[in-house]
Amino acid sequence: MGLDNNQKTKTSKNIVSSTLLYYIFLAGMFIIGVYFLYDATLAYNAGDVEGAGFSSILGIVGIGMSIYMLTMLRKRISTKKIPKKVETTIECKKCSLKKIRPFMMGDYVLKNIENCVKCDEPMLITGIYTEKLVKS
Repeated sequence: MGLDNNQKTKTSKNIVSSTLLYYIFLAGMFIIGVYFLYDATLAYNAGDVEGAGFSSILGIVGIGMSIYMLTMLRKRISTKKIPKKVETTIECKKCSLKKIRPFMMGDYVLKNIENCVKCDEPMLITGIYTEKLVKS
């Protein structure tokens, strides 16, 4: 059911090509923003103050958006998901026996589950926690 090597290669090529297209789009947006700023200076020198204002706003927005999108892309590329271990804490109401076990689907806080090994009373889930795994 997993991906074979050919599918993994295609997936990585798709990621590289989409990232390359994204960079090309950002460069185009930046160049258009610079063009609008240049156009604003030409319009201002020609005496068209309204056109200069409009062009300068478009230029600043274009450059600002391209820089913002570039920083978001770099954050997304640099972020790595750290696998988390989810644990369930189980306690007995009567004898206060505490057990920690791996999380299982269907667990929720205050759920009665198995009987206590000491006093044979039902145990209660008191907490569900995640802890970050440290790579060694």
